[in-house]
Amino acid sequence: DLNAAKKYIDKSYEIESFRIYSSCLKGIIDYELGNFDEAWMVFNDIYKKSPDSIYELANKYFMTLAAEKNDFSLAEKLLDGYLDNFTYYSGLGDFASDVYLKTGNGQKAVLCKFLELEYQSCFEEMTVEQFRRKMLGYLQKEGIKGNKDAEKTVLAVLSVYDEKIPLMELNVDFFVWDYL
Repeated sequence: DLNAAKKYIDKSYEIESFRIYSSCLKGIIDYELGNFDEAWMVFNDIYKKSPDSIYELANKYFMTLAAEKNDFSLAEKLLDGYLDNFTYYSGLGDFASDVYLKTGNGQKAVLCKFLELEYQSCFEEMTVEQFRRKMLGYLQKEGIKGNKDAEKTVLAVLSVYDEKIPLMELNVDFFVWDYL
């Protein structure tokens, strides 16, 4: 019962000494109730005062909200922290890819798209040819097409799976490339 939960969390949040402990849950509850501006205010406040107290679920909500508010710089910072510290979930690679495209990091965007396809292949049968077609299709995405670094990254990913493409190297410090 989110409405009852909101009454309790709001009371806890009003007490200054409990605010640090109740902020993340309050932000999540407000988001779920559609109180996006209130959630935004709460998440921003706790992020400024105690960024390390933002746990996994709260980080997920906050970075999603930041992207929805078109604050892609903040969304990228939260995303980087999420990728470093928390568990992967279905859709994270696509979300990350979109955020990195918005912040102009085409290489990371492509590598996150690869990561999402790799994750999906754990749950559904995907041949190398299907994977190849999906990555080639990604070349047409706005922000990728015409971006030389992003296009090279697509080819580098494909070169790992397609012997017709010479094995390519990238000069990028990102865990997905290290994995590949």
